[in-house]
Amino acid sequence: MTVLPDGRGVKCGFYEDEPLGDARAGLLQCWRKVRHICLDELECRGCAALNECAGGCRFRARSPLAPDEAMCALYGVHSSNLS
Repeated sequence: MTVLPDGRGVKCGFYEDEPLGDARAGLLQCWRKVRHICLDELECRGCAALNECAGGCRFRARSPLAPDEAMCALYGVHSSNLS
């Protein structure tokens, strides 16, 4: 989670247009609004590199459960073989 200079809490800096709330009102309240995705929900759940990459970045992925193709490339995995 990231707190922006104006006090908005967001999932990460890439999600500044989707605030979770005002961090000054409480970080826990903001954190509870994040949709946490378990690794076993991801399309790449069977990938040998999953424990190391932790699913990568959800912002870079085509959809919330899709592989992060940048992480796939980093670990030498072809994301098209994961689905």
